[in-house]
Amino acid sequence: MTKLTVNRLVHALDNLASHVDLDQFAPASFSEDHREGVAAFLGRRKPRFEGALNANQTGGMAMMKLKPNCECCDRDLPPESAEARICSFECTFCADCAATVFGGVCPNCSGNFVSRPIRPPAMLAKYPASVERHLREQPCVA
Repeated sequence: MTKLTVNRLVHALDNLASHVDLDQFAPASFSEDHREGVAAFLGRRKPRFEGALNANQTGGMAMMKLKPNCECCDRDLPPESAEARICSFECTFCADCAATVFGGVCPNCSGNFVSRPIRPPAMLAKYPASVERHLREQPCVA
C-alpha cells in the first residue's frame, strides 16, 4: 500500500513538473534571444544575445527581474517577499491585488499567477533585483 501511494505521488509530481516546465518554456521560446540561440547553435557559432537576459550580464543564466513593487497598488515587494505574485511574463502584483482585484488572472496577458520565487542571498548579491518600478496605466479597482 505504501509503495503504491509513493509511486502515485511521484507520478503526480512528475506530471506537475512537466506542465510547469512547459509554462515557463513557451513564453521564452518566442523571444529574439531564443531565435538567436537556435540560429547560433545550427550555425555552429557563439550566440550574440541582445535582450534583457544578455549572457554577459548573467553569466549565461536566465534571471528574473524581481520587480520591486506591485504594478497595481505600488506596494513594496522586496526580493524576499512571500507576498509577490507573478505571471509567465513576470508581471508582478501583491497577493492581495492578484486575488481581489484581478481574481487570479493577469490583466496584461490573461495568464495565472504563482508565488514569485525567492532568490537566495548569495545569488541576490551577485544578481541584484531590479529597482525599476512598474505601474499599470489603467486604474486598479477591486
